[in-house]
Amino acid sequence: MMALVAMYFINPFGTATWDLRARMLGYMVYRTPAISMSPTLAPGDVVLVDAKAFMRAAPGRGDVIVFFPPQDFGSTAWISRVAAVAGERVEMSEGAVLVNGQPQPMPAGASPALGPGPGRDLEPLTVPPGHVFVLSDNRDHSVDSRYFGPVPRENLIGRMSRVMRQP
Repeated sequence: MMALVAMYFINPFGTATWDLRARMLGYMVYRTPAISMSPTLAPGDVVLVDAKAFMRAAPGRGDVIVFFPPQDFGSTAWISRVAAVAGERVEMSEGAVLVNGQPQPMPAGASPALGPGPGRDLEPLTVPPGHVFVLSDNRDHSVDSRYFGPVPRENLIGRMSRVMRQP
């Protein structure tokens, strides 16, 4: 019993969550709360999160990750797609995402930021070491790194590994 308690606090998978399943088994379940990742994920979809994913490899561009946002955005875990990783320069112009000056394809069915507001354009920003820049797929209906900045590595919970759709 003491070994299990010690393993929980040692956090062998390095996940940012206190969720017992993530810390002990390396996996956890996340329920999508909103339309920010639509159409990739719908509200109510259940996502299996691999909390040990970042032990093997750093998050990569295109990965869908679960994380705690930085600053004062609450203590609830969020889900978004990695748009840029440490050392890359990301910018947005008229809703189009450019990484290191190269236009990035939209995920299948995703919508660019078309509405007015700060999410449509983004001045060039170099992602600092140990951080990722996340964007949601439904950009007109989401809050992501455009608003709260790059997410530190220690805030990452894991990578989406499977989706169980709600009927």
